[in-house]
Amino acid sequence: MTPVKIIDLDEILGEPKRVKAGGKTWTLPPDLPVELYLEVNRAAEGETELETIERLHDNVLELFRYGQPDMVKLPISLAQCVLLIRLVYGNEEQEPDGDGPPPRARTRGGASSKPRKTTRSR
Repeated sequence: MTPVKIIDLDEILGEPKRVKAGGKTWTLPPDLPVELYLEVNRAAEGETELETIERLHDNVLELFRYGQPDMVKLPISLAQCVLLIRLVYGNEEQEPDGDGPPPRARTRGGASSKPRKTTRSR
């Protein structure tokens, strides 16, 4: 019987994240819960119901408690809560508002993206 390969998802996620806010550096978990991702998207889409904002606050506070278990108050604003997830856990090359073009793929040793000058042979 062939042994089953175990993929360690904790290893894939990498190290905890470090962010600076309010003049201090904070430690956040390497990944975030799906529920928080959904809350951030609701807030980013303009859903401003008090319940949504309260859940967003509570979930982001839990992220900060990863490295600071005694934290009782977030050191960031509501707008920073939404940006935090996109900048720290999203595609780092993308613009913070998400409206920018997708990052361009880089190729190694492939054809250049610059047009080549052509000469005619005589």
